[in-house]
Amino acid sequence: MPPSFEIDFETIFESCDVIVSVARADGAPTHDAPLDMFTSASGSEGPVQPNNRAIVPASNLAGLPAVVVPCGFTTPGLPVALQFVGPAWSEPTLVALGEWFQSRTEWHSMRPPQP
Repeated sequence: MPPSFEIDFETIFESCDVIVSVARADGAPTHDAPLDMFTSASGSEGPVQPNNRAIVPASNLAGLPAVVVPCGFTTPGLPVALQFVGPAWSEPTLVALGEWFQSRTEWHSMRPPQP
């Protein structure tokens, strides 16, 4: 990984403690979904677009810790999630944040509707 990539994240974390983003911009796919298509949160379908989930691979490539928690459902009823990304060695903070979020919401106990 290029050194500038890590430096960019270091710069970001100088002004914030955690990055919060959707874990997957288009919600969870169905088990039989083709790999070259996606379904948006509103239910419309289209071809997979590069960088539509850029924060997940970017933080993975930088070696940053992250926690993902459920936060709702798309219009078709598939789960969506939030991702909390922190600087190196921030795992305790991220786990505490995930626990805090789940203690104040019920998303983790809900199930998608059966087809």
